[in-house]
Amino acid sequence: MLWLLACTTPPPPAASAPEPEPEPVVVVELPPVPGTALLRDPAGLPDLESRPRYTLDLSISDVENRYEGRGTLTWTNRTGTTVAELPLLLHPNEPDELGAATMARLDLLTVEGGTQKALRESLVMVTLDTPAAPGDVVEFGFTFHGAMQVLKPESNDVWSQMGMSGGQFEAADYGLLGQGDGLLTASSAYPMVAPWTGQAFDTRAPSGIGDLAWNEPMVFEVRVVTPKGLDVVTNLVDTTEPLGDATLTRGEGAGVRDFVLVASREFDVKTARVDDITIRSWALKRDAAANEAALASAVHAVRELDRRIAPYPFTELDVVEATLTGGAGGVEFSSLLLVAGFLYRDPSSSQDPNFQMMQQLGGMSGGMGMPDLSGIVAEQRNFVVAHEVAHQWFPGLVGSDARNDPAVDEPLAQYLAGTLVEPDVRDRLVLANFALFRLVDGVDAPADRPTHEFSSTLEYAGLVYGKAPYLYVALEDAQGRDAVDAALAKAVREHAWGTVDAATWTASIGASKEGRRWLEEANGDEDFELDPEGRKALQLLLGDELAESLVESMGVLGMQPKDLFAMLGLGAAPQPPVFPGAEGPSAEEMMRMLDELEQ
Repeated sequence: MLWLLACTTPPPPAASAPEPEPEPVVVVELPPVPGTALLRDPAGLPDLESRPRYTLDLSISDVENRYEGRGTLTWTNRTGTTVAELPLLLHPNEPDELGAATMARLDLLTVEGGTQKALRESLVMVTLDTPAAPGDVVEFGFTFHGAMQVLKPESNDVWSQMGMSGGQFEAADYGLLGQGDGLLTASSAYPMVAPWTGQAFDTRAPSGIGDLAWNEPMVFEVRVVTPKGLDVVTNLVDTTEPLGDATLTRGEGAGVRDFVLVASREFDVKTARVDDITIRSWALKRDAAANEAALASAVHAVRELDRRIAPYPFTELDVVEATLTGGAGGVEFSSLLLVAGFLYRDPSSSQDPNFQMMQQLGGMSGGMGMPDLSGIVAEQRNFVVAHEVAHQWFPGLVGSDARNDPAVDEPLAQYLAGTLVEPDVRDRLVLANFALFRLVDGVDAPADRPTHEFSSTLEYAGLVYGKAPYLYVALEDAQGRDAVDAALAKAVREHAWGTVDAATWTASIGASKEGRRWLEEANGDEDFELDPEGRKALQLLLGDELAESLVESMGVLGMQPKDLFAMLGLGAAPQPPVFPGAEGPSAEEMMRMLDELEQ
């Protein structure tokens, strides 16, 4: 049975106690920006000194499965109008707000310098004690705490994830505030000021599809305390030191659009250099061989895209194995990317019923069951790493609104990853998304839509990840890859560190006409010549040899490939969660260690 420490706001003071006077908003002069070492070119980020700045203290206990936090937000009013209220987003609560069965939680406890009012699970409005005029700098403190979701052991089983990849609500947070299989991930685990769109703060309710968050480049200084033995990697420049029977990790950096960390007691880390860029790959020790391969994939992708498109924006890149859910193969953050643990494992060790069924079908044609699929998983891991590396440019360098304009960065990341592998591999890992969507009676439609307009994750993946990337393939076929690279490089110089929508982006690369066809129209069946029985989809997903064997086996049973895909959704039987042993100080004790450190 899973349990969760109740995260409730402290009770109000007794009636006899006087109400404390609210502390005014502090108007401050900004000190020099810390953490610019993370930027390869600090001078290249406009208005760096006025970007939102967070100072965060976090204590994380993997034994108790929860965290305590406090922080300070320094925010400059760049909206051009007086701001009386600042909206804070609590992204970990979005799945709960959608009705998902998640135990991840973030609660804002107190705010100094304003009055908070919860508008929904994932949105708190802070009324500033003193409205901020244009150009004013306000600073307020806050405290928060929360809990991680306990992820099932089968989360890192590739066949189980196939059954979960249809989305629904379990895909809403992808395990991004959770722990399982020896890996703990905490992303957006703090109150985040909503991004300003140019007209208003983006406080839209979540849709349950696509990325959880987007934001402008920001500045972070963090201190993370964890029990001794629980190692931490963040997307900042990190240093570590012992702190009693705990470990203190300090991180700082500018230009990142979020803050994320991954922790484990079993990390294997490998390091390489590309010019002045340090690239590290982190994985469980049992996955050391795959970790080495992931590092090689990242080095190749960074070297190529740095040369072809624009200089990589950061001095570091961390590639980190994570326990992800909802079928997610990877998730990008500025200077750090997550790769799903199931892409580090031998698929033949799966206990999932889907795999057992496929083994039986593979043996019906006279074979010896399923062939070795480790090569396919390695191919997928290489592609996922390349895709997430491409995100360091889009939306890391050229930002986009992931909720309103997902057709900006995702198709481009798919295309760029596809240029780093063979064309047949690209089609298996890109076009297969659209082929599978059509195979299960999905209707072709425009890809350039807000995430809330997609009916399912399968539709979103089919149109945004599967069809839209061929906009760039069509350009390459017509003009050549060098011309496409040159157009992308020119557009990056124009929009670096800004935010663009799909129409602006396609115009910037001289592809407005092609953008309309591939992003706004529905020509997929004509362009890809898919058969209704699903043979091409099966070939794309599994390769010609295995697809032929399965088609022969299914023919004995009177089945078509379409029937097989309809059966793939059983998932493995749930297993009990596994917690680390009772070791180390509590979350509260680790926060007190930070207090003593300051004295």
